[in-house]
Amino acid sequence: MQVKLAKMTGIAQTTLSGYETGRYDVHSMTLDNALRLSRALGCRPDELTDGYPE
Repeated sequence: MQVKLAKMTGIAQTTLSGYETGRYDVHSMTLDNALRLSRALGCRPDELTDGYPE
């Protein structure tokens, strides 16, 4: 799934893996990556971070 998502978003698979495993803090991801991911996943950007900062 990460490889497909990487192709859809243009985000490196290693970066996606880092978000998923917690190696990279999703609260610190770039706005560009958040928008790319939310579009590909069909969700709002805040849903990628469990609604943070609410």
